[in-house]
Amino acid sequence: MCASDSDRPAAILRPSLPYLMWFAVAVWSGVFVAESVVWAGWRSGGNVVPAWAWAAWIFASASMVGFVMVSGVGGARVLVVGGLLTGFALGALYWTHWRAEVAHVEAERTTTWGLEVLGDVSQGSFGASAPARVLEGPARGMRVRLNLPRGQTAPELGSSLEVIGSLKPPLADERGRRSLRLGEVGSITARQLRVRGWAPSVRGRIGPLRAWAVARIARVPGTGGDLLAGVVLGDRRRLAGTPAETDFRTTGLTHLVAVSGSHLVVVAAVVGWLLTALGAGRMSRSVTIGGIVGAYVVFSGVQASAVRAWFMALVASAAWLGGRRGDAGAALAVAVVCVLVGSPANAFDLGFQLSVAAVAGLVFFARLIAAWLEVALPRRLGWLAEPMALTLAATAITMPLTVSTFGMFSLVAPLANLLVGPLVDLALLIGLTGLTTHGVIAPLGALILRLGGAIGALATSVAAKLAGLPYAAVPLGFSAAASALVCVGGLTALWVAWPRPTRIRARAAVGLLLAAWALVGIGPPPAVGPTITVLDVGQGDAILVRDGAHAVLVDTGPSPGDLRAALGRAGVRRLDAVVITHLHADHSGGLPALEGLVAVDRVYFASGAAGEPSEARTFAVRLVGEDDVGELASGDVISVGGVTLETLWPMTPVSDGAQNESSVVIRAIAPGFSAVLTGDAEGEVLDELGRAGRLSDVDVLKVGHHGSAGAVTDSSMSLLKPEWALISVGTGNRFGHPTRSTLRQLGLAGARVIRTDVGGDITVSGSARGCAVRSRVRN
Repeated sequence: MCASDSDRPAAILRPSLPYLMWFAVAVWSGVFVAESVVWAGWRSGGNVVPAWAWAAWIFASASMVGFVMVSGVGGARVLVVGGLLTGFALGALYWTHWRAEVAHVEAERTTTWGLEVLGDVSQGSFGASAPARVLEGPARGMRVRLNLPRGQTAPELGSSLEVIGSLKPPLADERGRRSLRLGEVGSITARQLRVRGWAPSVRGRIGPLRAWAVARIARVPGTGGDLLAGVVLGDRRRLAGTPAETDFRTTGLTHLVAVSGSHLVVVAAVVGWLLTALGAGRMSRSVTIGGIVGAYVVFSGVQASAVRAWFMALVASAAWLGGRRGDAGAALAVAVVCVLVGSPANAFDLGFQLSVAAVAGLVFFARLIAAWLEVALPRRLGWLAEPMALTLAATAITMPLTVSTFGMFSLVAPLANLLVGPLVDLALLIGLTGLTTHGVIAPLGALILRLGGAIGALATSVAAKLAGLPYAAVPLGFSAAASALVCVGGLTALWVAWPRPTRIRARAAVGLLLAAWALVGIGPPPAVGPTITVLDVGQGDAILVRDGAHAVLVDTGPSPGDLRAALGRAGVRRLDAVVITHLHADHSGGLPALEGLVAVDRVYFASGAAGEPSEARTFAVRLVGEDDVGELASGDVISVGGVTLETLWPMTPVSDGAQNESSVVIRAIAPGFSAVLTGDAEGEVLDELGRAGRLSDVDVLKVGHHGSAGAVTDSSMSLLKPEWALISVGTGNRFGHPTRSTLRQLGLAGARVIRTDVGGDITVSGSARGCAVRSRVRN
């Protein structure tokens, strides 16, 4: 019996791996090694790059040269070694210079600064800030983080500012390492700020045009206008904190807002079409397109992903002009090296990492995936093979980055990209047309911009529908190293095998992929038995109480990303309730993470606090609806399977839900153990509960306010007599938590102390021998 054409293996050409790719990967790896060496040297108080590191670099360089001269070995192996050494040298020199600048800043006593704004203002836990560059004085050229005064109008990118404030150098802690990776030598908290005009730079020259465009798009109302500003200008300020931003994150569409290769393709296509219509020659078209696309990169905020795409376009254009065949892999490698040479700090830019990984997936694996899908899909749906392959290739290769960074995985991302991606591209095209037209015929341009806003609103509406689907996204807690190892191993195996599809194989592969998708959505089986887990979410509280399929989350920590990752580690898919002990960001800031990710039945605040206007209440209403937002007062009880959560405090409605003494205090009683969860309530509250007869002997105390100086008192400890004292605290926090006095007090009371900054997630469970406590260090 003869096999049909559809059952015969299809020949799929495997893309070549250019030598330059090995060099680029090695350079990037060398930069990573240099950063780690610099960080270790700085943290230990020694040389930024120890002498042994430079000696090792010189020895390796000499060895490589000698090896090549003697053996004549070339090719990829030499490029890998050369790339590692080059990357290490680049990174070491860059961060050695950075450390010298930090030392200069430590001695700097200037309080008046001239600054250039390098990016759009963003909102953080401690207010609004923006990257900036010093324009004048001995510190000229240094990058800093500008913290804006409360209520200050956000200055535009490229603005020249006069700022009065002190420059604080970074410390050798985790925040300092973030500054190291960003290349920022410190932060200036502005007491006063005045906009002087536009800076004498490329950003400053394009700044007025961008500000004009921002003002034009600002007149486009609604979510469509919000999206249009992000897509056309790279200005995400209007989207920040909105439901649309949450929907795009849930559906895996945030990359559509960040200006990258797809945006530049649209710009280049429009410019190329116009130049062709005008009869421009090959050389003039290439040069003009390259220049305009470069200007658009600055216009949209000089995002590293856009710079990468621009360099790739320049390399491809040079090959085209030279009459040579284009090689996307080689162009990507050259672009990566150029971006890292320009600034080794770009190696740690998430947008750049995602952009490079996605393009690599498209270049090297999209063709193979498309061939398998074309065989697997019914003939009438064959046209879907290529767009689905592009989405799957990019999703698969970027998953280690997205999961480890955002703590979640979008199950609807492939479908969302198919449906929303073309709408966003259309909105970009119409938006650029509208801005161009507005400069000539303002009313017509405004009308076109509103049309672009309507397309953007349709895109956000589709994203919202998809985000509302059950299990649209799920929390995952994989570490970057583990998920990257699995991803690289899988892609390597796929590359070596390079299997040819048949209909049977292809449909079996699709079936397995769908089964894996479903298993990820369903998640692990519920934990057996009652437990309390203090989740490692940094400097904040997030405590998971559960028994089987029932779970309650007490506080959400400061960061949505950290909470999503923690819930992923715990395998949580549903919560009976969330309790916000009080309205501090380190206890309620992670609440937005739950939207579109975890099903929540109710949200509780302290008695008297639910009526206060706050971001936490706004998100709570969005999460569960007005009717399911409630309050807890002394005597209220929540049942979590076999665990009873009894509210001890507040005994009367609170007047200010943001005060530490307003925190909800809960006694948890479970088979085999008991615990008191204190939020940020300190010793004074515990003493008052003791005088009211509400405190008694417990197995576990969650120490209040992260182990602050007043967290416990001798009288409260004599009543509680905890065997274990759990402290939720961030590594190297700037508050000095937990304090030595509190640790000493807990030790004298006989409590064994365990901390999240040392032990990671801490889980308490009951056993036949009593209370069991274990920790799991987060990778």
